[in-house]
Amino acid sequence: MAINFIFDEELESNRKELQSILDFMNEDQQLKKKADVLTTFVWAAVKSLVRPPLVTLEELKKPEIKESPVTLLNKWFGKKDVRPIIKRLPEPIIKPQIKKPEIKEEPKPEVIQKNLILDKITDKVLAYVKLTDKYFLIEPQINDDDTKVLAKILKKKPKNMDKGWKLISKYGKKFNVQTDHFTNIKYYVVNFLFGLGRIEPLVYDKDISEIYCEGANKPVKVKYADKVLETNIIFAKKEDLDNFIYNIAYRVKQKINKRNPKANFAYREMNFECIVGVNNEDSKFTIKKTSSQI
Repeated sequence: MAINFIFDEELESNRKELQSILDFMNEDQQLKKKADVLTTFVWAAVKSLVRPPLVTLEELKKPEIKESPVTLLNKWFGKKDVRPIIKRLPEPIIKPQIKKPEIKEEPKPEVIQKNLILDKITDKVLAYVKLTDKYFLIEPQINDDDTKVLAKILKKKPKNMDKGWKLISKYGKKFNVQTDHFTNIKYYVVNFLFGLGRIEPLVYDKDISEIYCEGANKPVKVKYADKVLETNIIFAKKEDLDNFIYNIAYRVKQKINKRNPKANFAYREMNFECIVGVNNEDSKFTIKKTSSQI
């Protein structure tokens, strides 16, 4: 926009007077240099006296507005000045760490092993027990050939173990049984022909005061050091339990049958209370050791 100067007579008179002085000074070369300096000074003074242009009313009403530079966001969203909004993320909430409670493992029950029956000739352990919260009896293992020999001898029913041992040797050779298995077979012959069968090893444990069975397919229990413990001995069928009771009663010549299902008697310094189940009732027995057996 062009600059409009306001005419001032006094200023114009002063300018003419100065111009005449300069013209005079230009005539002298020495004075010419001084005139150049003075000219520069005078024009600077004159410019300082120039008044600023007046602002019109129209310019006041319509101020100049600079447009925002075109950006990639402006192109996408139109002419509006779009600026990315920066949000301050909230500070993360730090949760207090909760310690998981320590789970203490329950101590495993202590295992106590006791030897019950040893072979008198070889000192081999034939039966022993592992005690935890149960009474676990472990006996010699026999294979199929050993079982065939045992079945033959039980059928023969030798009167003493001397005859029994001869039968073991005889049938052992017939069924190709290894000689080191003879002692295992002898163990079962003694227990079933001259002892209490499956519960015979329990008699040898001096910490057992009572042995009792509450029915077929139920574990035989023992009273061991004032605690009642289940054993791993089970009469699977009622017939097996009945035969056990009949066999013991026969040895002491005690009559017991379905007409007379109850019997109390003493045998090998132990007191027996036996019941043969009638009309689908369970057969039961209780054996209490005397003080000399404990």
